[in-house]
Amino acid sequence: MQTVSPHEAGSRLSVIQRVRALGPGIMMAAAAVGGSHLVASTKAGAIYGWQLAALILLVNLFKYPFFRAGVQYTAGTGETLVEGYARLGRGYLWLFIVLSAVSGVINTAALTLFSASLLSYFVPFDLSLTALSIIIVMTCLVILIAGHYKALDWLSKVIMATLTCATLVAVTVAIGNPVAVEPNFQTPSIWSVTAIGFIVVTMGWMPAPIEISSITSVWLKRKAQSEPINAKAALFDFNVGYIGTAALAIVFLSLGALLLHGSGVELKQSGIGFSHQLVGLYAATIGEWSRYLIAVVAFFCIFGSTITVIDGYARVVSESQRLLRRQPQASPQVTQGWMLITAVLALGIVAFWTGALLTMLDFAMIAAFVTTPFFALLNYILVTKHRLPPEVTMSKSMRALAIVGLIYLFGFLAVFIWWKWLM
Repeated sequence: MQTVSPHEAGSRLSVIQRVRALGPGIMMAAAAVGGSHLVASTKAGAIYGWQLAALILLVNLFKYPFFRAGVQYTAGTGETLVEGYARLGRGYLWLFIVLSAVSGVINTAALTLFSASLLSYFVPFDLSLTALSIIIVMTCLVILIAGHYKALDWLSKVIMATLTCATLVAVTVAIGNPVAVEPNFQTPSIWSVTAIGFIVVTMGWMPAPIEISSITSVWLKRKAQSEPINAKAALFDFNVGYIGTAALAIVFLSLGALLLHGSGVELKQSGIGFSHQLVGLYAATIGEWSRYLIAVVAFFCIFGSTITVIDGYARVVSESQRLLRRQPQASPQVTQGWMLITAVLALGIVAFWTGALLTMLDFAMIAAFVTTPFFALLNYILVTKHRLPPEVTMSKSMRALAIVGLIYLFGFLAVFIWWKWLM
């Protein structure tokens, strides 16, 4: 089996090396830009204008060392973060597998339902959301099971390229056609107690739940099994994906600020209703020609998140199961089995408990927010505890940023506990 090789990291990367290295970081970006970007970032701009732009950038900055740790640890040791958690103790591994399994099912259900609602734009006849959801899930499973990793790798690049280009076109048009602000409109303040709940949800999934770092780690090790990847190339891939998600978060926030903020339009509370509302507002504000452009952007955004979430969570749960059973390697059939289990349970939620979906999604977002500081700390311990090659050792400046990030994350957690249970 080929592994990530850090010894070549000091050499200058060629353009071909950079392009070939793209994969896990882009897949992470595809997983990240679903609910946190299309819904949360756009709503942030719609409700608070530009006020949360700095907070979104800060969240991405302070989480950066902990997401980066997944690439550093795998590039330096040849192991995944999940294997690192197992080395810290089986208790950590059990906690991780429970959180990942629950988050995987709930996130897949929510993203599948979002994808299905947007797919209805392109289906010329009426189908129920359940039927559309089955089409989405079956398409994802066929791609993943038939093409395995390479299909997802290629599809993620296509999705992110299409999404980025279409979104930049859309925001350019929006800058020239901002919404007319209603007279006497006052922007709600983010410095109020009522804003804490929204900020917590936004922070929990911005740019993604922290367990995505372990998924990126698994994807990187999987990619290294088919081709050699040096550490510098792996970090380049990660930076492209991570910086891209941060930029897209601001782009989606700007769409909300330009097209919805101060318009007097009552925002839909569900992610599905809001995504349709956003498409409709584009058509009304910019022109009917933009309806399908935005629908395509939104669909690719959510579909990309759906397929990467199914694959990623199945892989880390399968890896966790392997480590708990002390098996030498995870079976592809077991991984595919977890994909099927995740998909079936998600479809069950869509079919029978759609009314409870938003409640479960809120739970997943809050769980992501609450567990983020602890998984961030675990990632920091793994990267600093092990003697890694110089090319992937955490620098002094990165350590300082990580410490500030931990203070920031645990501090906000304390504020949330105070707001939720002590007020």
